[in-house]
Amino acid sequence: DNVTLSCNYSTTNFGDAIQWYRQFPKSRPEFLLYIYIQGTKSDPLPPRMSAEMDKDNKRVDLLISSALTDSALYYCALRAVQKLISSLHHDISEPQTQIKTPLTPGEPVTLKCSFETSNQHIMLYWYRQSPNRALQYVSYKGARQQSSYADTSDDRFSSTASSSSTELRVRELRLVDSALHYCALRDFGAQ
Repeated sequence: DNVTLSCNYSTTNFGDAIQWYRQFPKSRPEFLLYIYIQGTKSDPLPPRMSAEMDKDNKRVDLLISSALTDSALYYCALRAVQKLISSLHHDISEPQTQIKTPLTPGEPVTLKCSFETSNQHIMLYWYRQSPNRALQYVSYKGARQQSSYADTSDDRFSSTASSSSTELRVRELRLVDSALHYCALRDFGAQ
């Protein structure tokens, strides 16, 4: 059987793209494909998958030739040209920081994530995911040639970046911060 998953969008910018991800239980999100609003698709596409753009209904369909191994949670995300902070990225990984002792609300905490790339134009993003919830954007920080760029979703967060790592500092821990945190790297020129 074939399965079709649909994602509605409201943008009219032809430079914007819809990205599809899937997440298996207890795993990080995995990038599948992108399709630009004008119809251009990533190449190659994953096995047994394709994407169709329905411009009239402002919808992108992910078509899967169903297999038991494809049973997962699927996400779509808009990568807007003018608002890169809301988009997800290919290289999402768990930070290397392991919190071994219980933390108390009000305390500060710092998470660290290391990376390797030869590209000089990179952005480093942080996301968090509470149990049974979608990914939530936390912050981004430019590195190397992009070091002047930064944004956070909450003034309790700050993000720093060096040439090989990024840190997320939570100034005043709250119960809502209890989640799995991910870092992501975006090379400019990559999708």
